[in-house]
Amino acid sequence: MTPLVTDIVINNRSLGGAACRQRPSAMFESSITVALGDGLTARFLTDSWLLEGPIKKFAPHLFAAVSRRRRGKSVLDAITNRSWVRDIQGALTIEVLCDYVIVWEKVDGLNIHQDTSDRFIWCWTPDNMYTASSSYRAFFYGMTTLTGAKELWQARAPLKCKFFFWLLLHDRLWMAVRRKRHDLQDSDECTLCSQRARITRSPDGRLCLR
Repeated sequence: MTPLVTDIVINNRSLGGAACRQRPSAMFESSITVALGDGLTARFLTDSWLLEGPIKKFAPHLFAAVSRRRRGKSVLDAITNRSWVRDIQGALTIEVLCDYVIVWEKVDGLNIHQDTSDRFIWCWTPDNMYTASSSYRAFFYGMTTLTGAKELWQARAPLKCKFFFWLLLHDRLWMAVRRKRHDLQDSDECTLCSQRARITRSPDGRLCLR
C-alpha cells in the first residue's frame, strides 16, 4: 500500500475539507477491503474486514451506541478480552441487542494471524494496489460519451456559441416541440414557416433548425 492511501485509510479516511469530505470518503470505504492479519491496522467497526462489510453498515444501532472516541479501535484491541462489548454505551434497546447478537456470532472465536500484517485491497486495479489515477477514474465508471462534445469545447468560438451547440447535442434547445411538451405553447409548429420544428442535416453537412 502506498503512503497516500495509508494516510487516507488509517489516519483520516477523507479528502479535502469537511464540506466535500463525505462522498470521497464513502467511495474509499466501499473500494477498500481488508485481508485480516494481525489486526493491528484494520479498524474493528469501520473497515471492511468481514465478508459482510464494515460493522457500522450491518449493525448501525450498535455502531451508534459506541462513543466516537472508541470507534477507531483496531480489530486486535477490540477482540482482546472482548473490549468491544464494554464500548457499548447508553440504553440497550432491542435494535442494539439484535445488532450485538449479529456481531457476536461473527467475531466470537476469531483467529488472529500474528505473523501477518493486515493487507488493504484496492478494488480498482488488477494488482489491488492504490493509485491516484485509478481513484480518479473510478468516479467516472459508467459514464457515457457524447459524440462531438470534445471537438465542440476545443473549437475556437465564443462561449455562447459553444453553449448553444452543447444544448443542441443534448437535445435541450427550447424549440416548438419541446415547448409544447412542457405545455408552454399549444402547437409544435414554427411560427415563421408553419412547419413542425425539427433539426435536419443538409447535404453539405450543415445543421438546419426549423
